[in-house]
Amino acid sequence: MAQRTAVISDETVTGEALDGIPFSMARAGDGRVYFIPAHFRPLVFSPAQGTLRQFSRSGSGPGEFMTPTRLFVQNDGRLAMLDPPQLRLTVFTDSARPLSTRRIPGKLSPEAVLLEDSVSVYNASVNSPEAIGFPFHTIGADGNFARSFGARTQMRKPEDGAQLRRRLAPSRGQRFWAARELRYEITEWSATGQPLRTITRRPSWFPPAERFESATATRPFTPFVTAIRATGDDILWMLVAVPGKNYASGLGSGTRSTDGVMRYPITSHARHYDTVIEVIDLKSATVLASQRLPGHFAYFLDDEHVANYDEAEDGTPRVEIWRLTLTGLPAGR
Repeated sequence: MAQRTAVISDETVTGEALDGIPFSMARAGDGRVYFIPAHFRPLVFSPAQGTLRQFSRSGSGPGEFMTPTRLFVQNDGRLAMLDPPQLRLTVFTDSARPLSTRRIPGKLSPEAVLLEDSVSVYNASVNSPEAIGFPFHTIGADGNFARSFGARTQMRKPEDGAQLRRRLAPSRGQRFWAARELRYEITEWSATGQPLRTITRRPSWFPPAERFESATATRPFTPFVTAIRATGDDILWMLVAVPGKNYASGLGSGTRSTDGVMRYPITSHARHYDTVIEVIDLKSATVLASQRLPGHFAYFLDDEHVANYDEAEDGTPRVEIWRLTLTGLPAGR
């Protein structure tokens, strides 16, 4: 089901160095992989040349960035980058040259999808009277705010915002899929705010939760959805981070924060995390395949590739590219 095809690290490529877990990744049709790493300088990996280099530059001019958080490869092969501090979306050519920059009003979130006809959907907590408590906010092709929708949540404390977090993926036309972060619940929505269908499960390895709890030396973290992706009209893939069998061995020494809570840094993602990959048949809402892999598989790069973040023995960051395949499916699938 999963086979490693490439490793990106200081030992395997030349040029820029990774400095930690990426915020976003995407893979172009020619095999190049685009990153937004922890230092917010966009990078591109070329497997043909074995290089990792920066594209674009910091600034407010055309094609420049401040703090980008999300990358998309559009259907036409062009790359789009979301930069929330500057409230804009920049589109690049397939060779990463800036093509256009579009202003987007309102507060933005790192999670977003681009639909047909230049409609954008953002998952964010927006503290305005008409938008508070709604998880989804749409921007039309003209760059103007269109609507907020989704289940309204009564916001009493800052941590209530966790109930609004979703993982998003384009569906078809002006539709999209949204997965709750802390429970197995995936809904297809129209960009006009109508829920179309919902898939729910209650597997023992993913109990529903209202808030995320980080791991301690004696308590595992709360499982959470890291990414979803639809391939065609029939298949939906989902990645769920679950505690590794020896999750505590991936934690560093705890320190007590100002609020009196002990916090433990993750020193090995490979030991701390396992990932459950599930493949859902959308016609029957049944699981076609399910596999648990060691490591932190947190990114769908395209319809066939995922990425796993890891560290070498000396702590050097590395990203592994894996190819996914489905075998043993019924005829016609």
